[in-house]
Amino acid sequence: LGLKETIYSILSGLLIFIIVYLLMLLGNFLFKKESLGGGDIKLSFIAGLTLGPILGVFYIILASFLAFPYAMYISVKGEEGMLPFGPFLVTSMLLLYFNSDLANIFINALLGLSGGTMKHKGFTLVELLAVLVLISLVMVIALPGIFKMRDRMNEKALNAKIEIIESAAIVHVQNNSNEYK
Repeated sequence: LGLKETIYSILSGLLIFIIVYLLMLLGNFLFKKESLGGGDIKLSFIAGLTLGPILGVFYIILASFLAFPYAMYISVKGEEGMLPFGPFLVTSMLLLYFNSDLANIFINALLGLSGGTMKHKGFTLVELLAVLVLISLVMVIALPGIFKMRDRMNEKALNAKIEIIESAAIVHVQNNSNEYK
């Protein structure tokens, strides 16, 4: 990379860093607790370095869309706690990095900058995002039932272990002249 490209990358990283930092400050103010961790902000600087300013902004939006189904699941389940946003940021960055041509086509179409029709075959980023959203919705619907089933199975396993311990205690008492030692 030349000096011009290096400076552009650093400024892009700083821009995305500042945007995510401002989002963190806004979230902290609105929710009265920590909304984003320092690692998320540093990761966003790296994303800005690698993706550039336009894809960097889209990276934040895509990560939010990816995290939304999980956040809804936590909300429905009634759990309190922090939502780990880092995995969604990494997923968003990788999707955009390896599909940057499709992402640029989508963004240009969204902004009205594309001058012609798409001439390539395959899936567009919009189609991939639609599939991700549908899969996420299915997960939001299915995961509560799966977790309830897992909890019931754990409860049955614990009850079986309690019965084994009770039986062992009864056998011990019977073998030792009805005296518990």
